[in-house]
Amino acid sequence: MNYLKNLLFFSFFFLYYPLLVFLFLTLYCFKIYSWNETLKKLGFLVPHNHFTREEKIAWFHVSSLGEYNGLKFFLKKYIKEKNKSVVISYFNPDVVQVLEKERLQVSYFALPFENPIALMKILKTFPINKIFFYENEFWPITLLFLHSKNYDLYLLNGFIQDKEYRNMLFSYPIFKAVLSVFKKLFVVSEKHKKRFIKLDVNEKKIKVVGNLKYDFQKKKVSDSLTKKNFQWKEEDKVLLLVSIHPKEWGMLKESVKNLVKKGIKIILAPRLLESVSNIKNFMETKNISYSFISHLVKGKEVLIIDTFGDMPRIYPVVDLCFVGGSIIDYGGHNFLEPLSYNIRTIFGKSMYHYDDVLVLFENFTCFVDENNFEKIVLKFIAQDSKDNGLSVLKSIQGVSDSILKEL
Repeated sequence: MNYLKNLLFFSFFFLYYPLLVFLFLTLYCFKIYSWNETLKKLGFLVPHNHFTREEKIAWFHVSSLGEYNGLKFFLKKYIKEKNKSVVISYFNPDVVQVLEKERLQVSYFALPFENPIALMKILKTFPINKIFFYENEFWPITLLFLHSKNYDLYLLNGFIQDKEYRNMLFSYPIFKAVLSVFKKLFVVSEKHKKRFIKLDVNEKKIKVVGNLKYDFQKKKVSDSLTKKNFQWKEEDKVLLLVSIHPKEWGMLKESVKNLVKKGIKIILAPRLLESVSNIKNFMETKNISYSFISHLVKGKEVLIIDTFGDMPRIYPVVDLCFVGGSIIDYGGHNFLEPLSYNIRTIFGKSMYHYDDVLVLFENFTCFVDENNFEKIVLKFIAQDSKDNGLSVLKSIQGVSDSILKEL
């Protein structure tokens, strides 16, 4: 097994990394990444360390903002209960904006793609003793290198999607070696435990604890908004479309236009801020009044969220929420977040990221598509319920506590 790990390590590094350098330099040339961000991605810029060498810290890696939000409650609980300092790595720079806004006492840096030289610099910079990877971040060079340096590696919120599972079985020897590096795997369900075992992970290493996203907590903010902040009437109904992908917006924009004509107030929170310009152009073409949250103009029919970290302020205004990434084949985004604010929530049929828990909420939600979206919205937004699934959500929480007991 050690021979295979070494073979994988060197072959990936000498074949894969030169291609990666070419890719990021190309992205820089097309101005997709700045020079500073390109250097960070390739591992030439390492953050400054403000920890003492005697202080042992935990390193958490998340890929995107969505993953950070899923990890956030556990992260804060870990810092508090373990009295440990933390450093966070990321791939998507959007994570930084939220970290700075929340003012967490953590260090953070962009994780270099599969670069042992940069990883060595990081390990020399920070006094790390535990390393946590969130969800299915199975980077062969990074994991094999960290394991070779005798670090304890943990997988949080482990799961393997259907398509990935087929690919991993096809590349069985590689993923058998990569997955063997984890000291403990905390997985979301029995279904995914069986998949890890099928990939030859030692069953004793696997602990089924549930999904860390179950533990999402309603965030208390001092500047939460009300309908009066937008000059909307208290009786006005508000629909939030959150984490909508560009293709979904194309599928739903006509329905949104019709809902606006019927008096429904709309809040749009696109998955990618690059989508804002397309939404703006559509509103202007259809003569629909709109405002951005960053430069709020009151009395408009549509509010476009063009910032990060403002959703906790927005949720108290919302009567019904549509969760994106679910009409297209993406697997759905975190529908438990609006539920934690007791908001009635709907989504498309592509929710396989949450297939182990959806059945618990079948009495509180509904599947939609581009054909029935308008009809379902009008039906659900008119309903008033004291419990929109919050009681069920509270009954499945406690995943963070289960993991902390094992550490």
